[in-house]
Amino acid sequence: KRCFHLRSVANGARGDLEVISRAIDDVAAGQSWQLFLSDNGTRIFSGTKTSNARGEVRVSKLTPDRAGSDRIAASGVNTRNGTTCEGSLTS
Repeated sequence: KRCFHLRSVANGARGDLEVISRAIDDVAAGQSWQLFLSDNGTRIFSGTKTSNARGEVRVSKLTPDRAGSDRIAASGVNTRNGTTCEGSLTS
């Protein structure tokens, strides 16, 4: 199920890429999600987050802006009911 909205923002002065992930579809408030983010296959985030009152789970992560395109992928598993979601973007 695709339920992540991903956005990347380049920070040219530092050479970083900020990845902002927001899971939004059918996410109940107060539920725990195990989340994973990767950049070109390299894991840049792994952790558990709890959805807020609006049913959103947010992660913001800085990663080096590699040469060429960056393929950012996100996946998550609801630790309560096993619902999964994924998303990706190329920047």
